[in-house]
This record gives sequence, structure tokens and C-alpha cells, in this order.
Amino acid sequence: MNKLLILAFIASILLVCGFSGCTTKNLDSFASCVGSKAILYVQEGCPHCADQEKLFGDSLSKLNIIDCKYQPDKCVAEGIQYIPAWDINGNKSTGVKSLEELSKETGCALPE
Repeated sequence: MNKLLILAFIASILLVCGFSGCTTKNLDSFASCVGSKAILYVQEGCPHCADQEKLFGDSLSKLNIIDCKYQPDKCVAEGIQYIPAWDINGNKSTGVKSLEELSKETGCALPE
């Protein structure tokens, strides 16, 4: 019986975290700083782009994001061929980056 209760408790936490992201940190300041130094290129429907965006949770709107589906000319002009892509201080790279990597590359401090 106790094992069942523990499993139910863990399952409920996982469900809640799945819907809310279980973010305990406010990333607004960090995301604003990253947004001032970097451009994130994504495309609607891209699962890796969605993974990258989820890392910012409710602070995603603070980033400088270009969706290549809706702004293809900007992506072509910048030579973006693979997404997600980052342009950080003029240096382009592709793939999902951790918040720690972005902190290191932009000089933006992560919240404690």
C-alpha cells in the first residue's frame, strides 16, 4: 500500500512538472541579457527548437527570436541552414544549448 502511495505521489509530481515546467528560478533577467547579445533562430514545428525554448519557460518572450517559417528572408540572409541556431555576438552555432552554455558564451549570469 505504501509503495502505491509513493508511486502515485511521484506520478503526480511528474504530471505537474510536465505542465508547468517546475521552474523554480525566475529567468527574466537572464533571458533579457541573452536576448540583448544573441539571436535564436527557430522554426515552428521543430522539436529541437521546442526543447531549446522550453528551457526558458515563461521568460521565453525576453529572447530575440526569429522564426524561419515566418521570416525566411532573415534566415537566408544570415546563412541559417540548421535549427535551432544561435548567433551570439556574431558567432553562429547550431543545436540546443544548455542555460549554462549560454551563460558562458554570453557572459549573462544565471540566477542563483
